[in-house]
Amino acid sequence: MITKKLFQFILIAIVALFIQVPTQAATCNKSYTLGFFNGVWNTFGEASEGASKLKDIIGPTYNNEPVKYEPFYNHTAPGYDVLGLQDVAETFIQRANEIDKSGQMGKRFEYFWEFLGSSEPTFLDKLSEFLPNAASLFDSVYTAITTKLVSIVSLFLSNPPTEADYAAHNARLDALATDGEKMMLVGHSQGNLFMNHAYDHILPVVTKDRVVAAHIAPASPTLRGDYVLANIDTVINLLRVQGITSVPANNLSLAFSKADVSGHTLIGTYLDGTRDGRGRVKTMIEGEMQKLKCSSQYKHFRWIGYLCPSKSDTDLEVGVYGSKVINAYGVTQEELVASDSKIRVPLNAQGECPIQGWDYRTQVSSYDKNGCMAYTFDDTSGGIHTLDYIAGQTYENAASCTQYKLSTGVYSTLKALE
Repeated sequence: MITKKLFQFILIAIVALFIQVPTQAATCNKSYTLGFFNGVWNTFGEASEGASKLKDIIGPTYNNEPVKYEPFYNHTAPGYDVLGLQDVAETFIQRANEIDKSGQMGKRFEYFWEFLGSSEPTFLDKLSEFLPNAASLFDSVYTAITTKLVSIVSLFLSNPPTEADYAAHNARLDALATDGEKMMLVGHSQGNLFMNHAYDHILPVVTKDRVVAAHIAPASPTLRGDYVLANIDTVINLLRVQGITSVPANNLSLAFSKADVSGHTLIGTYLDGTRDGRGRVKTMIEGEMQKLKCSSQYKHFRWIGYLCPSKSDTDLEVGVYGSKVINAYGVTQEELVASDSKIRVPLNAQGECPIQGWDYRTQVSSYDKNGCMAYTFDDTSGGIHTLDYIAGQTYENAASCTQYKLSTGVYSTLKALE
């Protein structure tokens, strides 16, 4: 027959199988990792370049602590990596052939790649100054590019990314958490969708003290931190036209530039040194990084003393246990953080203990050792006190004829852990 207690035990065991408890993070380090989540049509090399450009504005250190930069790469929607550029290339050929009936311009694909990748005035830019039809080529290709970008981002909003990139990002964040890193996550365009998922994964492990987020040109309907979105960002603006109204409001006004007609790319628009976007991105990221800290490791301390059947070295020991929060749910874990000692008070001439104090409060058998009974000091708070409170007390125990005063060395050790 299954008793009520047995049923409860089985139920708890079953529930435990399906509940994932966040992994405990290591002690916080004095260093940062800035993870960059790339936008659409980025190769891994381009995503790495994005991370490098962010390093150019933030620097190798922040608050005199080292900052490491790494890409958290995500792949563009399946089928768009090749077909997207193929369509744009076809637009280039068609419009080039209309301008140059010989068909030679349409074969000069170095102009096409220069057109897509350069932030400097290209040959076609210069050509359009004296050949009006070249300007129409310029407009057609960028219209094709923008249309493809919008369709890709729309696809991601309606069909969330596959688990493959999610799993890779989560594994890397778990490793950084274990290493004790403070994490600054930065997303651009569709990368914000991946970054939101990554942030939500790691937050319960390290809490808000050790992970923050910033969004550049967010296509995501929800935000995890501050954001920058330009008024000339054609991709995001067209998402609104398509009825995706949950994207954030524009909060950055920029002048149009041929460096990036879409107004959407990370390097061409938001990190363009000739306009205000670069400074705004720097201010935003540093504002979020200011929130990162190695928070107080321990919320409070518990002092444990011992009563032994006969006088022994154990009854002179004092264990100081610290309780720290190990995740965003407020779960605490207690561990021994320091050891101190009482002194044996000499007996008087009559062979009696000259003190009358009684520091014993509550027995806590889970701390018993060497045949001695463990107990908490002082009042009814379960032996949990602030450090400065204990430092101001003297504890005496007539039964063991011992006296305890927090030592200067242990005080300094604990003060560093608060």
